[in-house]
Amino acid sequence: MISKVLFVFALAALANRLDVDGFLVKDGNCSLATINVPYVKDFEVEKYLGQWYELERYEQDYERNLECVSIVYRRGQPADMTLEVNYRGYLPYNETTSTFSGRGVFSEELVQDNTNVTTTATTTTVGKLVASFGKAYNATHYWVVDTDYVNYAVVYSCAAFAEMNQAVEGYWLLSRTPNLPNNPQVIERVKYLRSTYFELAHIRVTNHTEELCPMEQKLPTEPSLVILPPL
Repeated sequence: MISKVLFVFALAALANRLDVDGFLVKDGNCSLATINVPYVKDFEVEKYLGQWYELERYEQDYERNLECVSIVYRRGQPADMTLEVNYRGYLPYNETTSTFSGRGVFSEELVQDNTNVTTTATTTTVGKLVASFGKAYNATHYWVVDTDYVNYAVVYSCAAFAEMNQAVEGYWLLSRTPNLPNNPQVIERVKYLRSTYFELAHIRVTNHTEELCPMEQKLPTEPSLVILPPL
């Protein structure tokens, strides 16, 4: 078991590494940090799965200096309450690709149904997960703040370090394409979410230019056919 002194030194080292533009560290715990942050109330998991491109973020220790970042969400097991979050990014300074992953468990909330004579309560999956992204972080609050499933998603995270009485926050703007669609409704919605719930001075843009980003190997949409000569 790590002693309290060693734990404090480890967190102090992390705080020093976080002293760059983009990182957002706040005093207090995640209960205070998340009090005004919304999340998707009736989350449609299957629509959310698949690949997204990261367009913006608060810098994170496990994503430091990464560009060309894409994120793939998969079910941990068919029809269960877990989600795999798989990151892939490119480090321009040494021309290498970095991958890492986390796993989260969805939350459920009670929903009151008052349409019948008698009130009934059911549960629904919401866009809130408790996730793990490596040994450096405690259990992380990982929330889908808003999404239309086809154009954009805004994601928030908060990891608390009780020994330091601090919380490290995360923000991501995701899109199904390397650029946000030129849709006025989408652009206005994203603009509202960014300015209302996040600190613009800490947001950094993720580079997705063709000149920088290496081509990803794509699987064929259909299996190739081999035509054999007649016997």
